[in-house]
Amino acid sequence: MRTWLKAYHSAGLAGLHNTPQPGQPATKGQQVTAQLEQLFVHNPSHFGSMEDGWTVNLLRDYFATHHEAVSDATVRRQLQAGDWVYQRFAQTVPRNAPSVEKKKPGWQQLSLPSASVKRNGR
Repeated sequence: MRTWLKAYHSAGLAGLHNTPQPGQPATKGQQVTAQLEQLFVHNPSHFGSMEDGWTVNLLRDYFATHHEAVSDATVRRQLQAGDWVYQRFAQTVPRNAPSVEKKKPGWQQLSLPSASVKRNGR
């Protein structure tokens, strides 16, 4: 609070404007965003993965093997900055899957196959 008061007393309203953050500007995020736009045109299977959709782990692994390694936090930050939504894949039941009532009678009618055990030499 005192920093704001000193800035106001020394420069008026102009002193209250935010100054640029110290340090080197973040450039890795911009590179990740550009790569994400190109990646999302294709499914992960196009790049040799067995997955059906992109996950944060897949994206991180892709960047580690093809570009500079990035953290999960960097991937999530760039997904959020690009207005992409990331969610875990949910297991879904197929539309034509039988109901529980239809499954039970089928299992009850099945019997275990009778095993015939023979001993060698008898």
